[in-house]
Amino acid sequence: MYRNLNWIIIVSFTLGLFTAFYIRVSIPAQKPPQKPIVIKQAPNIEIKKPELDQAINSILNKYGVTGCSLIVIKNRNNFYHYNYGVANLNTKEKMTSNHAIRIASISKLITAILFLDSIENNTNIINTPVSKLINIPFENPYFKDKIITPKELLTHTSSFAPNSYLADYFLKNSYRNKSLELSSLISSTGNYYQSSYWNSVYPPGQIFNYSGFNFILVAAIIEKITNQRFNLLSHTKLINELEMKNTHLSTSLPFNETKYAIGYEFIEDIPTRSINDNNFYLSIPNTNYVPGLNPTIHAPQSGFRSNAEDLSKVMLMLLNKGTYNNKRILNEKSIELIETPTFNVTQTMQRGIGSEINLGFIPGVKMVGHTGNAYGIITHLFYNREEDFGIVFIINGHQKKAYFGGDHFLIEKEIDSTIYEQLIKKAL
Repeated sequence: MYRNLNWIIIVSFTLGLFTAFYIRVSIPAQKPPQKPIVIKQAPNIEIKKPELDQAINSILNKYGVTGCSLIVIKNRNNFYHYNYGVANLNTKEKMTSNHAIRIASISKLITAILFLDSIENNTNIINTPVSKLINIPFENPYFKDKIITPKELLTHTSSFAPNSYLADYFLKNSYRNKSLELSSLISSTGNYYQSSYWNSVYPPGQIFNYSGFNFILVAAIIEKITNQRFNLLSHTKLINELEMKNTHLSTSLPFNETKYAIGYEFIEDIPTRSINDNNFYLSIPNTNYVPGLNPTIHAPQSGFRSNAEDLSKVMLMLLNKGTYNNKRILNEKSIELIETPTFNVTQTMQRGIGSEINLGFIPGVKMVGHTGNAYGIITHLFYNREEDFGIVFIINGHQKKAYFGGDHFLIEKEIDSTIYEQLIKKAL
């Protein structure tokens, strides 16, 4: 029955010449006009598949999930929806694809998209020293001859990974003291600086050190380039363009219709409301905010609130090589940077520009996207270009934790593999 789903095809249009680049190889700036197919998002198509519903339900029960919303895209259609459990244990409100929650590290993928959009008129920025872009010295004190560029920040290979009480104190004070500058953390003369933030064994570009601070620096670069506040830019350049109705940062007022799911951490098998899951608003005075000095307050590394419905639009745009509803969000070269491996972390996991490229969720299938994990919440956005499908889901709490391949949850692998075997392969 899935073979008979109609594809929506919109007449392709000609793109102008644009400057392109690749991670390590220089590509000629001039390219012949291309005619990508621009496919408008289809209306939701609720596919009824009881056996798959039962399989997903069994997985979620197995791990003691509180609530889950899942969307599968196939051939650019919202192909399959599944909602499970509750968004709020107190009210027993059922979980839906419209319930927003903190999406954790999928925020990094969104920040990377905003960065790539901001440099499309000057692609050399990705290989420009960070110190030059933010006007703050930024170097590994153990490898001062090694230049750090946005490429290293976006792949977590900068060798900069603050992990101490002092770095945490900087984060907390950035919310309280809106005049605190990023230089106090990364400059060797700063009050919050420690040389231990840096890897002393491996130089930049040769070691994977996952850290949200890399993407705070990316947001600072975006603000410097555009001279705009990160939260405002995220709306004008992405959220509004993708018609995301329930997505915002804590420094932006939520949409009136936004509904929230509560995140739950299980402590000794008792679900406890997460400390940082619900909606809150941090006002920023327009008069004294200087773009680029310290975007930490926006939490560009983990602070976006969104839902499965809105995240499926991000995934659709990526699958459609940068376009959504006849609007170009990113050029095709930017999509290539997201999808192309830049650094091998393990045998089954690589990093693209702002993305994770995972070969372990579905053995033998290349999945591109990002995961998120914070305060009991699991978020997951991955797609495969070759077979033209994507999977996004939000889990607002889970009792049983099991891992594979490092820090990935086994539940992610089981959901992806089950959907692939029971839905995607049968729809080919």
